[in-house]
Amino acid sequence: MWFRRETFKRGALVCLVYLGWSVSLNETNKINPSNSTMNFIYKITYPNGKICVGQDRTDSINYFGSANSHLIAKDFTQEQRRRFTATREILWESKTATQSEVTLKEVEFINSLKSNDPSVGYNQWPKFKG
Repeated sequence: MWFRRETFKRGALVCLVYLGWSVSLNETNKINPSNSTMNFIYKITYPNGKICVGQDRTDSINYFGSANSHLIAKDFTQEQRRRFTATREILWESKTATQSEVTLKEVEFINSLKSNDPSVGYNQWPKFKG
């Protein structure tokens, strides 16, 4: 981590300039970007009913994850691929969760919804143990 020398106190927090972002260290010394975005766990549902669970730390309405396109394409004919609707549903959100906490929550949803079961969804991790 590279910090510029600029530090100042704001209340009980010490603020630094970190990689061009204004950040603060809280009481547990976790770095909190002041322009941090919401963390989401989402579920994408495809026209065939299969799902994919993922996390979004971009807070972009246009983000639909990074599922394996080849895996999904195998389930649709060329004609079906010309026009279809997929939906994104937010299952969980947090502005304060760490990246590891978000990942743990993602795995919890993948396991509970069985989206890693190839007959149910497109998640390939964690491996399905049927």
